[in-house]
Amino acid sequence: MTKKIKETAKKVTEKVKNSAKKVKLSFNKINRNMDNRIISGVAAGIADNVKIDPTWIRLLFVILALQFFPIFILLYFVAALIMPKTETEVTNTKRLYRIKEHSILGGVTTGLAHYFQIDLVLVRLLFLFSIAFGGIGILMYIILWSITPKSDITALAIV
Repeated sequence: MTKKIKETAKKVTEKVKNSAKKVKLSFNKINRNMDNRIISGVAAGIADNVKIDPTWIRLLFVILALQFFPIFILLYFVAALIMPKTETEVTNTKRLYRIKEHSILGGVTTGLAHYFQIDLVLVRLLFLFSIAFGGIGILMYIILWSITPKSDITALAIV
């Protein structure tokens, strides 16, 4: 009986060893993207890793910085210190840009209309309503103006 238990234990041990060899843990390394940075490339690096537009990560960072001011700023700079740099830019994600053509101020609403493929007048009305009911629209416009890159393309078809 003990011989059978030893054989079974040996088979189980071999199976565990073989399955452990097959399992490879792989992690996507998050690097600071120096080509697409505004401050230190932390948001751009995270956006590259999750394959989304860096503007949305930057917007999240601004919201977190406003909510948890001293702690989040400290965490941001610690991340900037420990994340390695990279020089490659990922261009396969849809990007939000400020579009100066057809704009009234900074091109934020024009860029949003182009990004979401909705009518420019609707985006402007949404900003006006948010300004009239609480004033958050002004703050959001200023934040988006500061974190959204300006488009190099001068003539985009705006619907």
